[in-house]
Amino acid sequence: RSQISIPLIFDNDVLGVLCLESNRLAFFKQPQVEILQLFAHLASLAVHNARQLNVLLAKRALEDELINAGAVQRKLLVHRFPHFDNLKITAVNIPSIIVSGDLYDVIKYTPTTLGLAIGDVSGKGAAAALMMSLILAGLRSQKKTFFTACDTVYRLNNLLYESTVEGKYATFFYAILSLGKNKLIY
Repeated sequence: RSQISIPLIFDNDVLGVLCLESNRLAFFKQPQVEILQLFAHLASLAVHNARQLNVLLAKRALEDELINAGAVQRKLLVHRFPHFDNLKITAVNIPSIIVSGDLYDVIKYTPTTLGLAIGDVSGKGAAAALMMSLILAGLRSQKKTFFTACDTVYRLNNLLYESTVEGKYATFFYAILSLGKNKLIY
């Protein structure tokens, strides 16, 4: 017989509606309406805050995932370089954000031959980190079979073409260093 509907409004957005009914005719009087409006205002604040908390928790979960991905990515990069007489190899990767598309690798093929790779995937963040992982996996999958520098880059290029979305690319340098011959082929 009586009904009142009060919108839950926050920042000009309707978040919901408070709907009350009564079996009595003309049950809701002005003092009750004012109290219900105050309650609706407080309820809209609570709904807004709950939504903001959910957004914050989702952001924190994503940040935790990125931190874990950054730890995995750091493990993918070489930390112990093969030892060669008269050659010292060092490298460091310092991403501008938690994960990146930067990569390097050193592959020992024989006691006097090694492969050297340096690359950078376009963009930043998780997509670049995934593509970086793909490149390293593709490069390392060729570790057991010694290919020329051209063959290695050709195979990686095909892998990237088949596995990535249009518009993504990587700059990549790959060389084979022959210490016995003092020759660098790239």
